[in-house]
Amino acid sequence: MHIILLFVCLFYNVYRHSWIQRHTLPTTQDNYEEDALHFLTDCVAIYPEYSGVQDWYTIEFLPYAALPRKRAYFAMPVHIATFQECYNAFWLGVHPSKRKFVHGQLRFFGHTASANCLQLGQGKAARTATVMNCLTLSFHFQLSAAANFSGMECGNCHKPPIPVVAYIGGRGMLYHQPKLISPQLASDLGVLYVVIHYRLGIFGFGDFGTQDYGPNHAVEDVRKALQWLHDNARMFGGAAKDLTLIGEDSGASIALAVSADRHVSTEEKNST
Repeated sequence: MHIILLFVCLFYNVYRHSWIQRHTLPTTQDNYEEDALHFLTDCVAIYPEYSGVQDWYTIEFLPYAALPRKRAYFAMPVHIATFQECYNAFWLGVHPSKRKFVHGQLRFFGHTASANCLQLGQGKAARTATVMNCLTLSFHFQLSAAANFSGMECGNCHKPPIPVVAYIGGRGMLYHQPKLISPQLASDLGVLYVVIHYRLGIFGFGDFGTQDYGPNHAVEDVRKALQWLHDNARMFGGAAKDLTLIGEDSGASIALAVSADRHVSTEEKNST
């Protein structure tokens, strides 16, 4: 009887341990400065990287939307609202060096990593590229114009928000890996310069005749990015009402297509 009871207890402990592993985020023992500069959202704590230019910080490949399911590479993007969408966007879709789960908090780090948006014609870059990296933004921002940050005192943090410049690239709707301008140039221009990554090629423009498989989800990706900027630009020192879109190649066509959207062009100061 004792042997049976011992076996049952052992089986229960193994099952419970495996269940916990499957239903919780991974933990880490790595220490991280609790007083480091960061922004808190309902989903994640965002830790920007110092750019090397005084008062300017950088965030690269920050998710603005999520895929509805883990491998729904061709599906319509969704806003990050639920825990599952947050997990999909900031854990499953992020390079391991750019995210951690510490003391019950999901953290995203803005530094550069081997992250690429999966596209055609990438060659070796495709080894570390994912579709989820396409639903991201990269930008430099001015700390003294930012709002609602934690972990650092700023004695000159009452500057008015600065204009937002959003860049949409694309080469024949097939591939494009846009790069940020230098933080010094962003500082000289006095703008929140944002690069919008979105799905190109078959992932963004493939049409398989169903809601989850096209068409033109790339345009919807950009719409989600612009909506994110409209809702969050002020947090990073940008004036959402003063937004300029810059489109290059097929990105110019998308900029024209979304220029009539409410959150892009209804305000007098907005421009495309």
